Amino acid sequence: MLFLSEPSNVPSLASMRCNGRSPCEPCEHCFDQHGEIYDPQQSCSFVELEDTAPLCQAYHGGTTPANPCPYTVWYGDVSHSTGILATESFTFETSIIDATTTNPLSTHKITINSSASTNPLSRPCKTNTNPHYNSSATTNPRSSRSFAENNPSSSANKSSDSTRTSTSSDSTPSSKDDTPSASTTSTSPSVTVIRTSDAIQTVITGIGFGCGRTNIGNFDASTAGIAELGGGPLSLSSQLGAGKFSYCLTIGDKAGKLVFGDNPMIDGPNTKRTQIIRDPNNPTFHYLNIEGISVGDKRLDIQAFGNEGFIIDSGTTLNTLQDEAYEKLTDEMKAVIPWEAANDPSPDPVSMLEICYKRPNIFEGIPDITYHFSGGADWIIPLHNFFVGRGGDVIYFALHVTEAAPIMGNMAQEDMVVEFDVNNNVLSFASADCTTL
Repeated sequence: MLFLSEPSNVPSLASMRCNGRSPCEPCEHCFDQHGEIYDPQQSCSFVELEDTAPLCQAYHGGTTPANPCPYTVWYGDVSHSTGILATESFTFETSIIDATTTNPLSTHKITINSSASTNPLSRPCKTNTNPHYNSSATTNPRSSRSFAENNPSSSANKSSDSTRTSTSSDSTPSSKDDTPSASTTSTSPSVTVIRTSDAIQTVITGIGFGCGRTNIGNFDASTAGIAELGGGPLSLSSQLGAGKFSYCLTIGDKAGKLVFGDNPMIDGPNTKRTQIIRDPNNPTFHYLNIEGISVGDKRLDIQAFGNEGFIIDSGTTLNTLQDEAYEKLTDEMKAVIPWEAANDPSPDPVSMLEICYKRPNIFEGIPDITYHFSGGADWIIPLHNFFVGRGGDVIYFALHVTEAAPIMGNMAQEDMVVEFDVNNNVLSFASADCTTL
């Protein structure tokens, strides 16, 4: 999941679930947040979705929900968010260096329009001149138009010198009762490109998101929301119609990078490619065909990985495997690791992990783990991607057993450029130092 940043923070992760969401005022039950909570009443482009809006209908599977359109999302760790679906303006900020050397759609920061935002289009609200302003995401949640056609700063049109190609809404609620709602009346998304001396800001209005009034669980106080990148029609990547997106997750606290569109970093000789498998009954997830696992040069004798498919999901921290694969891999790791065993210090039995060791002075001599995907795409997971510190003197093997579909989580994806070509259903990946890209 990509965490929406506060104005002074930077996102570092990405995810594969439904639509993005952010804590919103009035917030009935929200986690502690370092920055200000987003207040729709201070926005000039916030629009609640009515129950007849296509995005609302897509979320609820065609059933008739309450009005305005509600949502509830539960995560695997029992964290959950409840609120209403709406559309807003989002700002994608790219440094000038990135825009000229890689792709101007790469971004270090995504902010949501509000009075606390650094968005230069944010301003005191005036009057409601259009109660259905910018509901395009509700009418066409998966645009057939490419993002490059709408965005003059994209790689399809780098020569544009325009600093502003369209304007954001100046029609905004002045009170709660004046909050505009969107049903089926709409126009195309409004895109504004603003160039400064050190950055390019692409402001896109009409993006659907969840305005969270109750947000409970394991949410990070340094983030202001979650931007989600699944294959369903409500995800951020689907609403942008980018065709491709990629990310590079860093080890530690440094910011990673998210790119919508082509990423030249994925075209090198060491790039591996494998097919993304789609489940029409569950379009959110990106499934891969895993054929085996090796520890060092030893291919493990794993007969099956389950019938649910294998998911790549950067919104999940640890890798997971079903019983047979989990037992074969953990048994082999125990056999090759000479360190002194330790108990998991976690007080939560649900999160406790089986393989823990006292932190050694030397980490050398432990073989890499390789996940073998179809098409000869071998994903090598080095030591620092599958062992992490826990409780000071203890390190643990970052793997959980599951009865559900096994997952490649975000720890295993660190320092890897990962590209999702959603038009052609191809996953590409290549090793990289994500802090230098």
